[in-house]
Amino acid sequence: MHRIDTPTAQKDKWGAGKNGYTNGDPTTGIKATKLNAEIFDALQEEICNAIEKSDIELDPEDNSQLYQVLKNITEKFGNYLAVNAFLSEIAAQGDEAVRSALANLRLRVNEGARNVWLYNGETVMHAIDGADRGLPLPSYDADGTFKNNLLDGSVPVTGNKYQLPGGNWQAVDWMRNRSSSPVTPVTDFTVRGQGAGATVVTQSPDLPGANGSHIFADSLERGRISGLSLINDALGMGGTTSDTTNNGQIWLRYCQDFRVDDVFLSGGDVLSFCLGTCTNTFATDIKIDFQYRFPMGYSKSPILVGDFSEKCFVIEGYVKAIGRDGQIYSGDLADNDQADDTVMAYMNLIGLPYSVKPNGNACLWQEGEDARSNGRFIGLNLSGNGIGHGVSQKAIGTDIAVVYRGHQTRGIWNQNIIVSIGGQFLDNKGEYGATNTKGAIHHDNAEFTAIKGGVFDGNVTDIIDYSGAPTRKTGGAIQSSGDRLSAPFHITGGVTAIHHGIAGGRLGADAQVIDSGGAGNHVVIMNEAIVNKIGTSGFTEDYGKRFDVIGCTAEAEADYTGVLIGQSNFGYVLLRNCSILNYTAGLTEYTAGSRIVFDGCTFYGVTFSEDDLAGAIFMNCRYVDCTNSPEFSGYSFRADNPIFPAAAATEVTLAAGGSVSLPSWTHEQRGVYSMTVGGHRQDLNWWKGYVAKSNADLAATVTTQAESTPGVITVSWPADGFITVTATIAGTYRIALSA
Repeated sequence: MHRIDTPTAQKDKWGAGKNGYTNGDPTTGIKATKLNAEIFDALQEEICNAIEKSDIELDPEDNSQLYQVLKNITEKFGNYLAVNAFLSEIAAQGDEAVRSALANLRLRVNEGARNVWLYNGETVMHAIDGADRGLPLPSYDADGTFKNNLLDGSVPVTGNKYQLPGGNWQAVDWMRNRSSSPVTPVTDFTVRGQGAGATVVTQSPDLPGANGSHIFADSLERGRISGLSLINDALGMGGTTSDTTNNGQIWLRYCQDFRVDDVFLSGGDVLSFCLGTCTNTFATDIKIDFQYRFPMGYSKSPILVGDFSEKCFVIEGYVKAIGRDGQIYSGDLADNDQADDTVMAYMNLIGLPYSVKPNGNACLWQEGEDARSNGRFIGLNLSGNGIGHGVSQKAIGTDIAVVYRGHQTRGIWNQNIIVSIGGQFLDNKGEYGATNTKGAIHHDNAEFTAIKGGVFDGNVTDIIDYSGAPTRKTGGAIQSSGDRLSAPFHITGGVTAIHHGIAGGRLGADAQVIDSGGAGNHVVIMNEAIVNKIGTSGFTEDYGKRFDVIGCTAEAEADYTGVLIGQSNFGYVLLRNCSILNYTAGLTEYTAGSRIVFDGCTFYGVTFSEDDLAGAIFMNCRYVDCTNSPEFSGYSFRADNPIFPAAAATEVTLAAGGSVSLPSWTHEQRGVYSMTVGGHRQDLNWWKGYVAKSNADLAATVTTQAESTPGVITVSWPADGFITVTATIAGTYRIALSA
């Protein structure tokens, strides 16, 4: 049809782009619509076409021909169903009329059933679902069995969407194209049930061909499987060898750009959900109730990403070691086995508590036997089993906001590289396993263990460094940054890391650092808040061993009766620029050969023991409200080095005839030293001179350069002894020594 389009047509009279006619209005200058040939042709041909195509020849003498066309239509279709009668006309004719109508529509009725079925075996509802949300799977019946394999090539899958009905069904290998040779990719498809709680597919021993396998597929691309429960509980476990093992429910290989979501699995034999050599594949909301076995050497844990898979995500869901009917599974719960750029996030991996069964397996395990593999693990709740997260061989793990709770042996077992950020390590009691491996974190001859912003509470040990390896890995290190530690950081007597850093956090009342590591071991504690005892350094007779505490604040609780730090045997302990408050039982556990240095520290309300004065070195320190302070007893020095400094100075209060011997660290056993005694106050005598001797077993030669009053101050350096100052007049004297 054609609308008027002459220049005088009324524009958009019947809507946008729909012109009409106007009579015009001379008073406003609007012209009447002019007609043209096109509009008359359109009217003519519309009417003539309706008449001629109704097999009526045009007759110029008959002006009722269009009426005849409309009348014929009414008479021909007058017996059709009324729109608002809802098929009541057929029902009124009786059951036979209904059956005939359904047959004409290619439908059939199951007598006594509620379903109307198509002649190909599917219900009308399935057909409606197929048109709206997907096609029905080929050949499933009302008897509850899927008959065909969707991937055997008998039906078109690529580009289609298949819908599974709700209810309980049985099937074996209903999606399988696994082959030892490459298969043609199946692409751009969807297979979906009505939800994991609604569409349930099972296998039982009486099902022909039952082998545990449901989806055993290769080379699926740009597709999706969702909304299913795959349950093999009744099938039970297979044999004891790989030849007699039942398959897992979902095993995908060589898939890419693929997704599996909203799936519930239980009763797998030695595998439940596996991605092998997959790329950019996503598994979301995967729920695994339990698995029967975890045999070594074949198959693996309930969730496995492995075989050089890349960029695969497993997000949301859970794995339980105890099934809903009390079944117990005692293997690893999830594995990242030789896979790169894996992400697992927001999952509960719930293992076995010790009270149910002692277990050394992991909630999460990483391997990298053949090459480096890496994964990121975010927001996981790990609980039970012997290990929370294990990192072995060449694997690299990054944990973010992970909870490690109630593990029987250790929360993290690191044998290569791991970084834990914002973790919570709770109640890892160490009920099972060797003592020197128990704790929240076990560094086992690893390259690098980093913990940042972690909260530790209720653990038998927070961090333990031990390995039974024959040799130490070069440059191994543990770094704790911003952590709240509450149990010991134990560096054992076995093979350990060479460097241990603790910075920017808090060492609680029971979180002392116990350093029993070997020669050359170095502990650095910086910018920490420390409650009660820092720790103990010892075990090795090696001056190369260091324990440095820098820029920390240490405070004793009101009822604390212990010391600040201990050292056994040789080594070197340095506290520099620290604030130390309220220790009333002394600072150090003194052992012959110890070397503990306080440099630039400030002491508040500290009671110093005789062992502190005899065994520690105090340099450049301040003392506020302290008892038995080294400040005026000849033990506190201004010095540039704690081992034979180039210059050292102290103040000492002497009674008349009293003397003081300088500590051994201030000067060697022989040599030449310049000395000044007194002289910095108006009322004190002073002395200046040299002391020199060529051998330790000789008495020194003392040369007086100048003195205020002869004989008041005398300096001596006896054989095999130390430089000694004696004053006949009581007072506080300043003693300065320079090499």
